[in-house]
Amino acid sequence: MKVKLSDEILIKAIIIVLILSIPITSLIKEFYSSYHSYMIKMLKNSDKTRITIWSNDNYSKDIYARLIQRFNSTKGNEENIEIQYRVIGSNYNQILEESLKNEVAIDLYKYPEGKLRMIKEGYMIPIEDIPGGREYLEEFKEDLKPNQNIVQGKVYSVPHSIINLKLMYNRDIFKEVGITDKHGNPTPPKTWGDVINYSEIISEYYDSRVYGYVIPGKWKEFHKWEIMYPAYSSIGHTGYDFKEGKYKYIELKPYMEVLIKMKENNILFPRPEEIDKETANYLFAEGKVAMKMAQSWDVAVFDYKFPCKYNWSICDIPVIDLKHRHGEYIYLDDSFVLGPSSLSKPKEVIKVLEWINSPQFLEELYLEKRGIPFDENIINSINDNTNSGSWNGFCEREKSEYMLELPDANIISSGDYIRNIFLRILMGDTDIDRALKDLDERYNTALAHAIKEGLEFTSYLED
Repeated sequence: MKVKLSDEILIKAIIIVLILSIPITSLIKEFYSSYHSYMIKMLKNSDKTRITIWSNDNYSKDIYARLIQRFNSTKGNEENIEIQYRVIGSNYNQILEESLKNEVAIDLYKYPEGKLRMIKEGYMIPIEDIPGGREYLEEFKEDLKPNQNIVQGKVYSVPHSIINLKLMYNRDIFKEVGITDKHGNPTPPKTWGDVINYSEIISEYYDSRVYGYVIPGKWKEFHKWEIMYPAYSSIGHTGYDFKEGKYKYIELKPYMEVLIKMKENNILFPRPEEIDKETANYLFAEGKVAMKMAQSWDVAVFDYKFPCKYNWSICDIPVIDLKHRHGEYIYLDDSFVLGPSSLSKPKEVIKVLEWINSPQFLEELYLEKRGIPFDENIINSINDNTNSGSWNGFCEREKSEYMLELPDANIISSGDYIRNIFLRILMGDTDIDRALKDLDERYNTALAHAIKEGLEFTSYLED
């Protein structure tokens, strides 16, 4: 599609209004300034139909950029399509919503929390509502999940990949301190009691130059990936019980007490409130900590960004009591959703979605250790012996259970954010019982109010 002068003027006008009129942070203003220059350049240099994709996935940014560049020079040329891919790290949700509010053309995007809000505002378009959408969805119809892909009877996304969670441990440190079986092989922890005991052995052996465990408390997602999700294996839920349809954060107490004990016993790497996710990975790569919670995307980090100086492996998430082990948490990572501007170019949008969700695309992500296909048949069809045992371990899902999206983002709760409360509990700045009971009371009250206002509650109940 040839760009007219009026298109350029419109984009300039939107950016100027955003910068001068809207009360947003200086960071967002800076983003719009750079995005203005970027879009004007693209508008001038292309006569193809542009499909603009936004994402917050920094871990796969390079391979997506490479695959998209290849698409643009091959299939894109044939179809007269050009994909423009943009990754936004900090403040993604805020920048995305402000952009959609001000009608910036975003055809496909990784959705933030709160699908119901985005749908209500008209920022998320059902796939079946665009020409070719129903036909595209045919191959996914058996895998679509209520409240994840299907919201209020409409399909907004399809399963794309999964993110798995494991405990990562340093094999060389385990051998050095004698945490081995009779054959001299490292013995990974099975319970959180083992994690505490191993951490005490390691910290004492290295005179606190190496610590047993690390928690990235500064990471904005730490409450989910370091507490709620790993607690599932011990508790059977992540703070919201789908069987009863109510919040039970108080039941996370035994798991959180394990982390508190490690901190109090000085076997947790010091000052967790100052450690972000990247720093935690660096500490593990350098052999400063022996164990950490790891997501499947961490494998690529240790291959490319922080080459690990030691041999490491992964194991199942430890539990509090071996007699009461639940499955392991699997996070469903859906494909991109449709923004309002996709309505003006449905044919091209569907072609891009077909390509991003194709076995060939997912196979490349898998081989680069940047994504685990939701469809296990794609992995089974790959004849590859180069991937490490640890990566293959992340890809196994026999013991894992798919978790649906929590109602959190679709209810409005008063008081402080969960992450901040969990961090204060870990740091000993608030009473654990009082804090968790208060969370339950606030969130269950907010949930009851949301149901009264029309929230489709059956989506948040286990069949």
